[in-house]
Amino acid sequence: MQDLSLYLLDLVQNSLRAGCTWVKISLAFCGETLTLSVQDNGCGMEKAQCEKAFSPFYTTKTKRGGFGLPLFRMACEQTGGTASLSSCAGEGTTVAGVLCINHIDCPPLGKLGDTMAALIAGNESIRFCLTASGKDRRFSLDTDQIVKSLQGVPLSTPEIVIFLAKYIEEQTQIIRGGVEENEKSC
Repeated sequence: MQDLSLYLLDLVQNSLRAGCTWVKISLAFCGETLTLSVQDNGCGMEKAQCEKAFSPFYTTKTKRGGFGLPLFRMACEQTGGTASLSSCAGEGTTVAGVLCINHIDCPPLGKLGDTMAALIAGNESIRFCLTASGKDRRFSLDTDQIVKSLQGVPLSTPEIVIFLAKYIEEQTQIIRGGVEENEKSC
């Protein structure tokens, strides 16, 4: 995969296939590391499944192979980081990865705003909570709060999708130090 937003997309798709009703996504920039985690309340996994989940030769899918988790782990480890998975059957799963962001093999973050906006617009019945933090800055987005504010306007409305994509991208750049607050678009 070319960038981290695509790994995130794959991890969230796993959550959706597991029948979740909410997904919590966290990006924590701390010094030279990024910790990316995806937590859900899907069907979870038994201990035996968890032990095999990072193997490229194991999948629960009947179509296409399940290479997302092994590739995510490889991306983390190639930067000197780690990947982990914890799950409880009937309760949900958490996948987390630590990447050394200044390592030459670390993929770029990519279009996080576009990825999140597409996930939100395409899965309006799922509650998405996104938190990004770094240095002394933090931002959170909760689709339940957005839905209440929109008073019946669907999250898939094109203007809302465009706004969400730009807002998430902008806030992530501010956290990473790439855009000053006075440069934000209206």
